Amino acid sequence: MNFLRRLTQSTNGKLFALTAVFGIGFLAFGTLALSTLNVAKVHGPHYDRVVQNKDLLADVLPPPNYIVESYLTAHLLTNAKSARQIDELVVHYESLKQKYEDRQQFWRENLSEGDLKKEINELSRVPAETFFSIVDEQLIPAVKAGEFDSAKTILEQELAPLYNAHRASIDKIVVTTNQNAAFTEAEVRDLINDRLSLMWIVGLCLAVSVSTFAIWMSLAVVRQENEKQLAVEERGEMAAQIRQQKDSDLIRAESMQQRVDVVLSLVDRVANGNLDVQFPDLGNDGIGQVAEALNVAVDSLRHTYKHDPINTSAKGTSSHKTPQSETPELETSGS
Repeated sequence: MNFLRRLTQSTNGKLFALTAVFGIGFLAFGTLALSTLNVAKVHGPHYDRVVQNKDLLADVLPPPNYIVESYLTAHLLTNAKSARQIDELVVHYESLKQKYEDRQQFWRENLSEGDLKKEINELSRVPAETFFSIVDEQLIPAVKAGEFDSAKTILEQELAPLYNAHRASIDKIVVTTNQNAAFTEAEVRDLINDRLSLMWIVGLCLAVSVSTFAIWMSLAVVRQENEKQLAVEERGEMAAQIRQQKDSDLIRAESMQQRVDVVLSLVDRVANGNLDVQFPDLGNDGIGQVAEALNVAVDSLRHTYKHDPINTSAKGTSSHKTPQSETPELETSGS
């Protein structure tokens, strides 16, 4: 349980668990489908039992669409011993005729067009209906009248040829039906085998596709998480760089302010007549260049005052009034 809990805590673990559940479910579904097909397929155990039951019924019950039992009943009528037996045989005969007509109607409505339907509903039906007509109109009246010799003649000369014609048509129907059944069974067997192969191929392709998709999703998620982590790290580095840049700018601003203050202080002394001021080297930037230019200007003024007696006297007076001050020192320097 702890392993499953740890597994499902990560995105990759969830994808793996989802893929595993799908794979197990698909495997169970495929196994059940294959097992069902193997059991219910043509010539499978269930199919063979169904066919066996139908064959058994066909062996023990007379087929209603075949007049063999009606022909047997006609024989029994010609040898009946009592009126009661005749009545019972007539009732049984009527039941057989009704079943024949019902099955004819069923196959007329449900059988596909073709040689088999033509054989059942036309070629075998004509002698059968003629057979029933002769029994109804000639054989039964003769038997009820006690004319058994006449009834036997009708049976042998008229009903027997009709039964034989009907039987020949039935034999053709049996051959055609067996051929159709064999062809259909082979077709269905091939279809099931082809579909089983197709199911294996589709299942394999689906399993590979799902696995590939899961791997792709996992890699995509990992890549996305890595990109997010990298973006966070980059934002952190950028923030650190911004803070460092701000600190550096603040230091440069403070240094610049100090140098400006030095220049202003010395300019104020020059303005008060102190030409012995010497501007310090303040770097190569604009402030340093201004300080250097002021040094040149002060030197020029100093040189001018040395060669002008009036200005020299004024200088002495000014120097007496404003004592020389030393150049202030910078706390920090730098460009």
